[in-house]
Amino acid sequence: MNTQEDIKKIITDFEKEFQVEQWCIGGIDLWPLIRNKLYIHFLSTINRKSNKSQHIDTVQIATKNTLFFYIKKGLSSVWVLLKLFFNLKPKKLVFFGSHFHRVQHKGKMFNRFFDSMVDYHSLHSLVYMFEYNGIKGQLYNPNAVVDIDKILNAYRNILKLRTRIFNPKKRKAEIQLNGYEDFLNRIETYGVNAESLRLTTRHLEQWVEKLLSMSVFFKMIFKRINPQKIVFGGYFGLDTLHASMIAANAMGIKTVEMQHGPQTNVHLSYSTWTKFPKNKPYNTLPMEFWNWDLPSKLGIDAWAIKSNGVSAKLVGQPFLGYTSSEAENSKVEKYILYSLQTAPVFDFQDMLSPAIISVIKGLNFKWVLRLHPRNNIPMDIMLSLIEEHNISEKVTIQSSKEINLSLSLQSSLLHITNFSGCLIEAKLIGVPTLLIHTLGKEMFKDYIDQKEVFYLDQSKSNFLNDFDKIIEICNKKNVESKDVLKVYNPL
Repeated sequence: MNTQEDIKKIITDFEKEFQVEQWCIGGIDLWPLIRNKLYIHFLSTINRKSNKSQHIDTVQIATKNTLFFYIKKGLSSVWVLLKLFFNLKPKKLVFFGSHFHRVQHKGKMFNRFFDSMVDYHSLHSLVYMFEYNGIKGQLYNPNAVVDIDKILNAYRNILKLRTRIFNPKKRKAEIQLNGYEDFLNRIETYGVNAESLRLTTRHLEQWVEKLLSMSVFFKMIFKRINPQKIVFGGYFGLDTLHASMIAANAMGIKTVEMQHGPQTNVHLSYSTWTKFPKNKPYNTLPMEFWNWDLPSKLGIDAWAIKSNGVSAKLVGQPFLGYTSSEAENSKVEKYILYSLQTAPVFDFQDMLSPAIISVIKGLNFKWVLRLHPRNNIPMDIMLSLIEEHNISEKVTIQSSKEINLSLSLQSSLLHITNFSGCLIEAKLIGVPTLLIHTLGKEMFKDYIDQKEVFYLDQSKSNFLNDFDKIIEICNKKNVESKDVLKVYNPL
């Protein structure tokens, strides 16, 4: 397994071999959860140097506490939930977003996907923004923001108190996992440890129990708000998202994923789904996908037609449209913008390779290294490596939260990435992109045209010369904003 095409073949072969569309526990369709987990695991395995297994969900280990502890926590949690429920009002939209979706904009932390639509179409009083992974800084439209992690923790505390006092019997969920043990044996042949990746039947039962418990909470919330749509900035990877989607789908509320990165024909969260439950869609998938560009939409259209309910819509990238006038009025010296990835798929040493360092030294341009919104590489490591190679005068590290991407791209002569979805955003506003990793070449093969999207192999001896030729092409190009830069109205 060396490429994403290899991953795609392996996973689609699983779909041919096993009745994955029938796997469910307690009415929860499991294949989307399992498929996404395997895809992320395999993708990490291709590049990371260690073989430590990773998993998406977390089943917390219970700690021993006194009854007084549970009563104290439970009573304070009851107050938190009552305060929430009394304050909740009917709204037309509920957005699920995270701090890493936010950027500094006019002194506020601004969700670049959702707040763009809210502000442009004056929807401030019609929405809730359920924020997960913590709330930081001064937020835009703060009256709409709900700290969903805080509320969920309060709900869990009440459940723990109820369990401690009444010790209710757990209802045995109906299990439909025909052929699943054979499947576990098959994935072991690809080096997957089902125990460490939490894919055993026991782990799935624990996972479903957790999701069902959380979905009860979200059903109560959604019943009170009565929204038309639930919109996610990414639908997979967190139990909070899975549980809220299960609840909304069960209630007949339209669930939507807003594109937040690459959605290509090798990204298995968005492409090549081949099996679906009979006469219904998966209840662990969104019912609608909002896409930045036509290739992303067409990739979902190809399988959605067979899904019994899933559809895709071309809406553009709201933040690019929202900030386009600000970016066009910017007059700065052009630089080379390098969109970085995150560990463990890439280390900083991998991204600042000998070939890239030789280009930085060999060409008379300033470079801006733009951090990924979920950057987990310590700043001191990055600065140390930059100083070690004596390129400090040419290189600036840019926070994705402090400078908006549209402005950063418009100020760029050339955009470089390994496989970042910023490529699509750059293409939307006419900025050329150079891919410098085989993963990017594979992921964006349908975008490479040698005019706006290029690929160079860093291992080739003529890398510097070919890079210089691309710079010449960029210097002759007049960047013009495209007609797609509109701000979609989510209602």
